[in-house]
Amino acid sequence: MIIRIIISCLLTSGCALISGNSRRPDKQVSAVDQPILPRAVPDDYRPTTPEPCPRYPVIFLHGLMGGSRVSFKGVSQYFESLGCKVRVPDVSPVNSSELRGGQLVDIVRNVRQVTGSPKVNIVAHSQGGLDARFAISRLGLASSVASLSMLSTPNRGSPLADLALKDMNNPLSKIFLSSGLGTIADITNSNGSNSNDTAIAMQSLSTTYVNQTFNPSTPDAPGVLYQSWAARTGPGTRDQIKVNFKLTQQYLLKNGGENDGMVPASSGPWGIFRGVLDADHLDLSGGKIGDEGPGQFDHLKFLHALLSELRANGY
Repeated sequence: MIIRIIISCLLTSGCALISGNSRRPDKQVSAVDQPILPRAVPDDYRPTTPEPCPRYPVIFLHGLMGGSRVSFKGVSQYFESLGCKVRVPDVSPVNSSELRGGQLVDIVRNVRQVTGSPKVNIVAHSQGGLDARFAISRLGLASSVASLSMLSTPNRGSPLADLALKDMNNPLSKIFLSSGLGTIADITNSNGSNSNDTAIAMQSLSTTYVNQTFNPSTPDAPGVLYQSWAARTGPGTRDQIKVNFKLTQQYLLKNGGENDGMVPASSGPWGIFRGVLDADHLDLSGGKIGDEGPGQFDHLKFLHALLSELRANGY
C-alpha cells in the first residue's frame, strides 16, 4: 500500500498536501537530535479528487484532554454534508495510550458494524496517534484499519510530559495537562469520561517511555498506511501563537526545538512523513482561539485535502 501511494504521488498531484521529501525517520532518535524537517505549505492544500469521501469510513481520534465537544470542531457536520461516513468518538481524555487504544478497538468494531465496511481510516491528533498505533499493532486491529494519518503525534514523546512527571504543579505542567484548553475538570466533564489517570497519561507521553518501551514493542503492521505531519508555531512561522502556548513554546524551543506549543516538530514523524505545518497544537483539530484571520491554519481545508488524497489512492 505504501508503495502504491508513493507511485501515485509521483504520477499525479497526490502529494499536494506537502512540500519537501517524505521519508521514514529513525524511530529511536531523540526529539532533540532530529534534523531539520521539510515544511508543509498551507497554500498547497488542494483536493486530489473533486469528492473528498474515501472508500472507507473515517474515524477522527482526539488527543490528551480532547473529546467530541472540543476536538475536530465542525468536522462531522462538514463531511457528512458531503456524503462522507465519519465519526468523532470519545476515549478517556486523560489516560494511557494502552487503555485508550482498547477503547478505540470497540469504536472501530462499532463503526464497521454500523457501516458494513471491512476497514476504516483513522485520522489521529496528538496522543490519538499513539492510541491507534497500539491498537493496530498490539490489539489485533491491523486487519480493520486501512490507514493511520497522525497530526502532531508525540511519536518520540514530549519534554513537557517529562516535566509534568517531575512536578505536576509547575505552571508549564498545568498548561500541558490541559493541552491549552482549560482545567482537567472542564474537559473531563465535557465528554462524560471518568476513567482518568493523570500520572499514567504523562508516563505514556514521556520521552523515555515512548522511545525505550512503547516504540520498540509497537511495530508497524504490514498492510496499513502510516503517515504523519508535525507542526510549529511562533516567530518565523505563519501561525500567530496563542497566549496560552507562549510559555510552553519557549520551553520546548530550548528542550526540543521547533514545536506547536505541546509537541516538538521532531517528535512527529512516523511512517511516511509529510512535513511540518505552520499551526499550533489546537489548530490541528480545529481548536481555534482568536486566530481565525487570513493566513491562519484552516483545519477543514486541510482535512478535506487529506481525505481527498486517501480516496484517490484507494483508501
